[in-house]
Amino acid sequence: MPGIGKDSRADGIIGAGYMPRHAWTFDYPARKLWLEPADWRPRADMHRATLGYQRNHAGGWATGFARLRVHVAGQPVDLLLDTGATGKPTPAGERASHAPLVNGFGVTSYITTHVLEQWHRQHPDWPLTWAADDLLGEHQATRMIEVPTLEIAGWTIGPVWFTERADVNFSDDGLSGYTDKPVAGAAGANVFRHFVMTIDYPHAAAWFGCVSGCAADKNTGTSVSGKMR
Repeated sequence: MPGIGKDSRADGIIGAGYMPRHAWTFDYPARKLWLEPADWRPRADMHRATLGYQRNHAGGWATGFARLRVHVAGQPVDLLLDTGATGKPTPAGERASHAPLVNGFGVTSYITTHVLEQWHRQHPDWPLTWAADDLLGEHQATRMIEVPTLEIAGWTIGPVWFTERADVNFSDDGLSGYTDKPVAGAAGANVFRHFVMTIDYPHAAAWFGCVSGCAADKNTGTSVSGKMR
């Protein structure tokens, strides 16, 4: 997310080191976040996703960085669960993604250059926009690619835009060094905006309740909620 400074409206950041040992609910459509009680239980219409964490020798959390598995074009993709993934679209990126912005910043998800290139080779019809995001500075403007659908915890949403990040950002020397298995990017709020999401750290799970734009996998036994655009 954007840094905290004179041009930011943020007073601070609630980081991954603060959140383990509890269950937290992110109600994206209502723009609310709250701490759940110790006896919290998911609603019947919520779908579970298993989260991966690095563990220390005592079996506790080595870090609070969660790995979340999604599926794109039927293939598994391991991503960092990143509630703060930030985009700064260029005019080209804004025209392509129609992302809502506040002071020029918006939300996005990230994908490594390696996977973006793979997706582009395998699916040349997927929209790809060059020099679409300049969060890292105009001389490092990165591409964005739109995947038509993404499956998460038995829900299908889409389309979803991913912003390119260099492979090194998610290497073992980067963010994959903080997760239990390598990650190829990050799932951000342009994914989570469809849901009420509860991250249940004690049980290494995230629970997703659809608010809009989700279709349930036929194997979950849950009906369609909202419409995919």
